[in-house]
Amino acid sequence: KNYAQEHGITSGEKLMDEVGKTFLNFTNDFAYKNAFPKQWIPSVFHIAPEPFSEQNGMVNSTMKIVRFKVLSTYKEAIERMYTLEGKAENQKINIANLEKMIK
Repeated sequence: KNYAQEHGITSGEKLMDEVGKTFLNFTNDFAYKNAFPKQWIPSVFHIAPEPFSEQNGMVNSTMKIVRFKVLSTYKEAIERMYTLEGKAENQKINIANLEKMIK
């Protein structure tokens, strides 16, 4: 939200473009490419509609991710990311989630 305000971004689509550029820069960075095996570098990502917090149960009191909670909450999104059409569909969901965040 702060990034969008600082850069005058008012649409989820434009913010998704910025996120995508940053993601591609990371995945194409020579240092990271050689630091990790190719299969470890993500090819698709999902933007959660809200931050992980103790209140929503996604992290515990020591700020560690509660894996079973994340997996059960985002089961459909995770499964969708492993499909061919999920990559394109995920873009639409990410844009919708970003739209909610910047409003």
